[in-house]
Amino acid sequence: MGYFLLFPTIFLVFPLVSGLTSSGLVQPNFSASYYAFIDNNGAFLFSRNGTFSATIFNPGAQRSFYLCVIHEESNTIIWSANRDAPITESGTVSLTPKGLTIADQDGQIRWSTPPLKSSVFALLLTDFGNLVLLDRSNASIWESFHYPTDTIVIGQHLPVGASLASAVSDDDLSSRDYRLTITISDAFLQWQGQTYWKLSEDTKAFVNANYAVEYMAMNRTGLYLFGNNESVVIQVILPPSDFRIAKLGTSGKFTVSSYTSTNWLEEFSAPYDDCRIPFICGLIGFCSYDSSSTINYKYPICSCPTGFHIRSQHKSGCLPSDGSYSLPVSCNSTNKGSWSDPSAFSYLWLGNGSGYFSNSFSQPVKYGVNVSFCKNLKLDKFQYFILALQKSNSGFGHF
Repeated sequence: MGYFLLFPTIFLVFPLVSGLTSSGLVQPNFSASYYAFIDNNGAFLFSRNGTFSATIFNPGAQRSFYLCVIHEESNTIIWSANRDAPITESGTVSLTPKGLTIADQDGQIRWSTPPLKSSVFALLLTDFGNLVLLDRSNASIWESFHYPTDTIVIGQHLPVGASLASAVSDDDLSSRDYRLTITISDAFLQWQGQTYWKLSEDTKAFVNANYAVEYMAMNRTGLYLFGNNESVVIQVILPPSDFRIAKLGTSGKFTVSSYTSTNWLEEFSAPYDDCRIPFICGLIGFCSYDSSSTINYKYPICSCPTGFHIRSQHKSGCLPSDGSYSLPVSCNSTNKGSWSDPSAFSYLWLGNGSGYFSNSFSQPVKYGVNVSFCKNLKLDKFQYFILALQKSNSGFGHF
């Protein structure tokens, strides 16, 4: 549902000649490419306070360009439109009365805004970094704040049901498997649907009320989950700051950082224990710490269990040392036939004391089982299991 944005009635609009940047807003019909605005490193629209820019941006060495909102002073991306569909340097961003579109050099549309309820009168970049499409009555008909990527800023709400998705890398903005998800009870970090952290259990969080959560947001004083009538459900109190971002990083770590002068200051990070992050050491990798270090939780040590070796210098994770063994195919593989035949698998012992990140947040699906039971499992419906057998005094366990 749209709402009205109040701002002065006099707009500073530059002529829409290719290569000339605009302050505040642009109007249809407008188009931009990286080459057309190369003198401004792809930036074609600035917020009126100069804090943010809308930029056709290449974050790395690849020929992948994205429409981004960037915090100018720190050169930090806070939003990207076509994160899963990059264009080349010759691609174009177009604003028409129907909305925004991003197309490659051959005209193939790579991304666009959804169908809108009214025609576009202008594209506005607010002083908070929100890219907004306005109709003739200055009502919002689409906002980038409603379609977050991996970051939120002060003034932005992340409602129940929404999520942040990590990028593959700093150079590749494509969505990875880590998610920050907001529910009516809490904020969760998840990997492929499995929880590895929740805000209410963090040592720096305070649970104020048992109300249903409506959204996550930040302000000058911290990070909050708000309920009805902006009641605080859970809060993380932070030092006062006029600008901060909350970001789900490429490694699966969630951080809140403030920016002053020329420096970022990390104020909050989760989970505190890096070894609780799934895949932090790759496939079958062991994560541990140097017990003699006073800051060991910041520097995890990756290794392989007995009977495994490191995959390669360029790939994390472990492989069986015995070349006659290979790890099962992934669940999205087309080769699914062997999964239903238990005899096709062998089992290697990983050793005592091995843990799995999800065990702290998941209940066993079956009790009173032994190793033989696990070996004879038949995955009729091609389900993917991580089996963690915990032995009890009776000699049986659960998984």
